[in-house]
Amino acid sequence: MQRRSLLLVALGIAVVALCDPTESAAATTRVDLVIDEPLADRKAAWPITTGVPFPRGKLSDAEHCRLIDDQGQEQPLQARVAATWDADRKSVRWLTIDFIAEPGRKYALEFGDDVGRRFPLDESLRFSMGNPYQLITGPLRVEFSPSGPNALRTIEAHFNADSQFRFGTVVATGAADGEHFYVDQNGQRFTSAADGADRRIVVESSGPVRACVRVDGFYTGPKGERIAKYRTRYHFFAGLPLVKVVDELGFIGSTKQTRFADIGFALDLKLKPAGRRVTLDASGEPGNQSLDVAWNADTQSIASVQKTFRHYGNLECEAAVLQTSAQTTKTLAQPERMGEWLQVADEDHAVTGSLRWFWQQFPKEWEATPNQLVLHLWSPHAGELDFGAAGIEQFFGAGGAKYLRAGQEKADRSPLEPFFLFADVPAIKRGAADGLGINKHHEFWLHFGPANRRDEGAEYGRLAAQQPLALASGEWNCATDVFGPLAARPNDSPADITGMPRRKSSTPTRDGLSFTPTARRRSFGGTTCDPASESSTTGRSRPRIIGSMSPSRTCRRRSNVNGAAAKRRNARSTGDRAIGASIAQRTTSGITTRPKRGCAVELSFGRVTTERWRRQRSRTT
Repeated sequence: MQRRSLLLVALGIAVVALCDPTESAAATTRVDLVIDEPLADRKAAWPITTGVPFPRGKLSDAEHCRLIDDQGQEQPLQARVAATWDADRKSVRWLTIDFIAEPGRKYALEFGDDVGRRFPLDESLRFSMGNPYQLITGPLRVEFSPSGPNALRTIEAHFNADSQFRFGTVVATGAADGEHFYVDQNGQRFTSAADGADRRIVVESSGPVRACVRVDGFYTGPKGERIAKYRTRYHFFAGLPLVKVVDELGFIGSTKQTRFADIGFALDLKLKPAGRRVTLDASGEPGNQSLDVAWNADTQSIASVQKTFRHYGNLECEAAVLQTSAQTTKTLAQPERMGEWLQVADEDHAVTGSLRWFWQQFPKEWEATPNQLVLHLWSPHAGELDFGAAGIEQFFGAGGAKYLRAGQEKADRSPLEPFFLFADVPAIKRGAADGLGINKHHEFWLHFGPANRRDEGAEYGRLAAQQPLALASGEWNCATDVFGPLAARPNDSPADITGMPRRKSSTPTRDGLSFTPTARRRSFGGTTCDPASESSTTGRSRPRIIGSMSPSRTCRRRSNVNGAAAKRRNARSTGDRAIGASIAQRTTSGITTRPKRGCAVELSFGRVTTERWRRQRSRTT
């Protein structure tokens, strides 16, 4: 009998140990990553950088997480703590992660105290300090020079018939007279070639997936003058022949005496003349509208230009594909919106450049010359960039003068308006308009590949314009409490006031925010609102006078209360009912048909604010 009791006790302990949820729960928590694919037929791997939130006290170290794909295989992950819940940085609040998203795959993040990364370190992404600095991604080897005329010293890539990488073939370098340049109104060229000891090269981040190298320098003139600087970040990705470039142009001196005829970034291409061909996206419509342009013996350049686009009421749109020879310039296409990428290829290699938001940031231009690939950040086809009064008025144009500038000189305007909406008018009048302090960023991508895979470069060209994004699921983001109290809305729920069509259904629907059996109610910024008060035609609610609303349409303010506010809530309820009854009585009797002074309107997002309401509530308490 005693032996039987001992066996039962042992069996019970074993069952408890097997069923104890604490160990398994502590071991692994799974966070699904939802990849938003703007292009359903994506064919190329794409580098993803995103942020994932975590509840308080659930993750203490970025090393205790790993990336799993939909086949259960661990994938390379780079993680960095971006924010913590506590000053001691022992509880992760936000984690910045990098990974490579293959087309058609799904991914999830797993974390826990017992979780560790078992994926072998990929040696394809390596960085070595020295002169020159050297970075290897696998398909590429890139060298940076801290003192030469070009900071981007060499880009090496070579693919044999099987597209296998071998070192030794230089595909491109920074321009011999400096990658960064601008030309002023007198034709003088200011470049980064004269940086000298003032050039700084900094490795901002390095890991198994992504590395970032920052280069700082100046646009220096023939006499050493400097009124502009550059800060360029080059992002490299393990296993990809892809470079993301984020370029910042900043004006550190007065531009009153300078007009800019051309601003650009140039690469010297080491491609053969034989078999040269240029392919570009000839339209800014979604996807690729590829146009092949033959490179003739007398061709001097092939360019895709967005000179101007509709703005400030000016309806003019001008874009073109231009082929220039010694005798003439031929226009090959004239869309309203130019595509974002251009590719130059020979018999062995293909180099593709793609500028994000190309036509939106007019005037822009990609240009292929016999020896260079140039991105014109200010296209010379658009005239001169002038930060003075004449340039500002020219950019506003006739439409801007009519719709924006007219009426700015009225005598009865508010004394505060010169400091807000019309702050530029006095500055322009007194000749103080200046570009000093202005910074402009551009994001563009460079792809290097074998000639027999030119389509891959075109694929990366269109992906640069419509990039895949990734976020944790809405349920997870809301449950972490990093945004405060927030409820998730399922993807199949009807749209809100953004103007999207609603799902037609007569049955009660839970939308993840609030639920009533007779009417669907939605919450915005802590306000609960009956959709009956919204317009059924445009998806936007019309302003409604509080005094003319029935009690069923009155939106009630919800707020998270604590401390003293919680103690006042019960005391206010009686006053709220009295105010509501008063409004109902005035409405049903038809006495109040127009708002009295001090009565506000209901805004489109359902928030009710009136000074009278506040005063009555304060008196009742």
